[in-house]
Amino acid sequence: MGFGWGRGVRNYKDLLSIHNQTRAMQEFMIMIYRDLTSKDPKPSPQEMKEAIKPYLDWISGIKAQDKLIEQPKRWDLAGRVIRRGKTSNDISIGPFTNGRESIGGLIHIRSKDYDEAVGIAEGCPLIEYGAVVEVRMANPTN
Repeated sequence: MGFGWGRGVRNYKDLLSIHNQTRAMQEFMIMIYRDLTSKDPKPSPQEMKEAIKPYLDWISGIKAQDKLIEQPKRWDLAGRVIRRGKTSNDISIGPFTNGRESIGGLIHIRSKDYDEAVGIAEGCPLIEYGAVVEVRMANPTN
């Protein structure tokens, strides 16, 4: 991620301050699980239509706090699942687990700690419609 002069940066000292604040943050992945397979999915297609504006507003709020690392992408529903079979890997169509819930969204954020990341995730409006949200912290690589 680059640092530009457009984020309230007036001089090199401001730039360095933003850089140090960002470095102190941890990376987290917010995973949104939805029922994509049953006859009566939660959230329903109608509920998803209702939730799209609050969802986009929630993402915009994360971005406004400079906590959004990457803009969320829309993923297809026809993914592939690979499991070890007796003689080779079994590949099935659809991102479906043994349960009804599948990953319906991924949001990559930065946060100072789990508490703050969970606070951000709790704001996901899809929870109100039955989605499940999980938060995971990236392990440091150095």
